[in-house]
Amino acid sequence: RGMKRSVKELEGIHQGEDIWVLGCASSMKYMSASFFEGRTVIGVNRIYEIFPCQYVVGKDLIRRDLHHNHKLVLSARRCGAGKGQQIENGLDFDQDWYCFEHFPNQHIGIDWDALDQSDKLIVSYSTITSAMHLACRMGAAAVFMCGIDSGFLDGELRYTEQPNGYDSFLKDSLPTNLRVRDVLREHYGTAFHLVSPFLGFDLEGHKFEPLLPRTEK
Repeated sequence: RGMKRSVKELEGIHQGEDIWVLGCASSMKYMSASFFEGRTVIGVNRIYEIFPCQYVVGKDLIRRDLHHNHKLVLSARRCGAGKGQQIENGLDFDQDWYCFEHFPNQHIGIDWDALDQSDKLIVSYSTITSAMHLACRMGAAAVFMCGIDSGFLDGELRYTEQPNGYDSFLKDSLPTNLRVRDVLREHYGTAFHLVSPFLGFDLEGHKFEPLLPRTEK
């Protein structure tokens, strides 16, 4: 039976490296799994079922069939749960797993004090922000993000199965994702880059529809 360990043990473990963070948006359909082999990869939720991930981050991830070659980084309590409502993550895992504490999850507001508490990660409506924070805590020089489309690609939002109401969830989470990226970049000095499987902004003929109106710069 595995032991629960603190996420603070992962601090600086990949100092100066590039770290890849994988979401589950539709563009992942055009990424090759072999591309990520040998890289330091943090997968969000169930993307590990398709792409090789060294780490898997989840707030509500309580599946018992995770493979042993993944290092699990799991929330201490369910998404949105209050203090004292502990998640049952890890009870049946054979391997050790890493636990991160967090302040009460909020869809809009972020408690930025988590930046300076080594046993905590930022949480928001989307788990992607916890993965971004973990990469920074690990010491990433640059974070390369894949599968973060922020809209419909050829009419689809996700590569993996899309739950009901996902479009509303994503629309609500996008502004917070950008804000977290900006704060992490300033706080840690980490560079963030979005990786596309296509050559050029015409997306090689694929149709993209943003969920939110385009912001002019």
